[in-house]
Amino acid sequence: MFQLHVPDPDGLAKEFEARGIAFFTTISGNENGDDGLRGFELMDADGYILFFGRLDK
Repeated sequence: MFQLHVPDPDGLAKEFEARGIAFFTTISGNENGDDGLRGFELMDADGYILFFGRLDK
């Protein structure tokens, strides 16, 4: 898994969703975690999981 820090994961998720990109895990699917992160995951063409997010304050 690769983690990419983004300041506004909600805005980026909305942009990706509008472009028809499929999510591996949505932001709402990540809300129950206790890791303190807010974000979402995509799977790239090679099968790598990419996490886009930030620390949830």
